[in-house]
Amino acid sequence: MAHQLAEFTPVHVGQAHVEKDNIGNKGADDFKALSRIFRLDDIEVVVQRQLLCERLSERPVVVYDACVLYPAAQRDFFMWLAAGGVIRAHWTNEIHDEWMRNVERDYGIARSVLERVRKLMDSAAGDALIRHYRQHEYLFTKTDAKDRHVAAAAVAARKRSKVDIVTIITWNLGDFDRKELAKVGVVTETPDDFLCRLLADSPEAVVTAFTRMQTNLRNPPKTTRECADTLAKQGLKKFAGLISAMAG
Repeated sequence: MAHQLAEFTPVHVGQAHVEKDNIGNKGADDFKALSRIFRLDDIEVVVQRQLLCERLSERPVVVYDACVLYPAAQRDFFMWLAAGGVIRAHWTNEIHDEWMRNVERDYGIARSVLERVRKLMDSAAGDALIRHYRQHEYLFTKTDAKDRHVAAAAVAARKRSKVDIVTIITWNLGDFDRKELAKVGVVTETPDDFLCRLLADSPEAVVTAFTRMQTNLRNPPKTTRECADTLAKQGLKKFAGLISAMAG
């Protein structure tokens, strides 16, 4: 089956179309934008900052492995979660290069098209791109050599976000040494298990992201069940069954 690039439309953080009562859900982490868009007085801005900090601190912080971004529908849904502020997602240029190289090789999609998707992803998810992380690779001598950069990026993401735990979302659990990761506050989880847990913790936000993905697909349009079936074929079997029942 041809690799269809998802019609992901990024939610531009801090732009004028962000609705006031959706600050947390939209992932608007630009405090200056709050006062500019909503014309809040000083007291209201302080209150909004406090509320926003609480919401941001509750979001799971994750790093997407390249295998998560390779399938189009799976990539699309994980980007809607990130752009909608449901999770705080991270990746690196190296992770980008890997999934793009594999899609180009396997499906013959022009590099220029993939570069456009890359730019949309980077602009949609705020501070998602991790640039300085290689210095942490020495911590992961037992992790597969080709995946140490992913673990290192997770360490950098943890330092940036100041959270206790960062989750690497990957289908390749065996490539990472769990004990090494645990020492630096990093864990791994499959996309299916992560999404099922996220759905249990934040059902409304996850269903909203799924619905936005589904309604944004126009060429061709897809029903809720068709979207769920596509995700199931890409490995998200447990989650697809749950979301189909909840969003249908």
